[in-house]
Amino acid sequence: MWFSTTNGLVVVDPNHLVSNKIAPAVQMTAILINGRRADLSQPIDLKPFERNVEIRYAALSFVSPEKASFRYILDGYDKTWTDAGVRREAFFTNLPPGKFQFKVMARNADGISSTYPAVLKFAIEPRFYQRIWFFPALALAVALAVILGYRMRIQQLRKRFDLVLAERSRIARELHDTLLQGLSGITLQLQALWTRLPVSKEKQFLREIIQDAGRCSTEARHSLWGLRAVGTASLEFSEKLAKLARDAVSGKRISLTLSLQPISLREYPEVEYQLLRIAQEAISNALIHSHARNLQICASLQENELELTFEDNGVGFENDCRQPFGHFGLVGMRERAEEIGAEMLTESFPGRGTKISIRLQLSQSDPSERNAELGLEHQIREV
Repeated sequence: MWFSTTNGLVVVDPNHLVSNKIAPAVQMTAILINGRRADLSQPIDLKPFERNVEIRYAALSFVSPEKASFRYILDGYDKTWTDAGVRREAFFTNLPPGKFQFKVMARNADGISSTYPAVLKFAIEPRFYQRIWFFPALALAVALAVILGYRMRIQQLRKRFDLVLAERSRIARELHDTLLQGLSGITLQLQALWTRLPVSKEKQFLREIIQDAGRCSTEARHSLWGLRAVGTASLEFSEKLAKLARDAVSGKRISLTLSLQPISLREYPEVEYQLLRIAQEAISNALIHSHARNLQICASLQENELELTFEDNGVGFENDCRQPFGHFGLVGMRERAEEIGAEMLTESFPGRGTKISIRLQLSQSDPSERNAELGLEHQIREV
């Protein structure tokens, strides 16, 4: 091919054109972190807030280096290679924490690509809440806070319950020294008057009044017995039940058998109070109405189910008989059981005694673990 120029003719033979077959090398020229130049000769470890990165690079070629094109990828962030054309810088903004490798390859004007990419490594530190240990530590802190709050709540309930017990004891003492003593004095005076009256309808009517007063006095004494908490505030449920039973049968002609597992109901103050009142009424029924010679009390706790039984060998009654013992009797016991979500079963036959069972499913923390914490290891067995 012939070309005319100002300097003369130029001859070009396409068969003798020489192409650049040397693969261009790529060199990193600079890295800017948030606009600030960093030293490429040192390890590049960025702080959590240093998330904007600019990387500059160049192709080393002696033949038309300005015509070299580039492509790059940021391992750990990009999924595919990016064709940058002749642009000699790459920009990355809002990079997440992690370790990265920036790879770039060049291609000369004759289409010859770099054999190996140039690599630049750098890392961005995570913020404290982005570290691996943060969420487990947060979960542990929340769990500890819940446990601490729960324990504080239990302590508050215990203090409140202790105050209630103290107030009940004070009221019981006041009522015993005033109302009950006064009622007993009136009953004694009526009995003295009854002995002086001749046989008549008035005397019979006075006897009925004395009997009513005696029943009222007995019920009042039972109520005071339930209110009284002196000497039992520091005891567990099993110990309170055993003390209540021993005190009730003391001096009575009845044999008491106790089989009580170690049970703590400090976390259930209302349940404990109602169960003790039920036990008080059941023991009173066995002593006064059943005329029993033997009374057996059992308490057990299995898989959060509390079972309490009272069994005597007294006169018994028909199961379909709805007559209550005393003013409250079975009706009052059943009402107390329903208040705490317990089930009450009664088995009785004339001449064969009575068995009363209370079953209650405790819904909160496992009381058996609480019993172990309190050192309640010995079952109460007493005949």
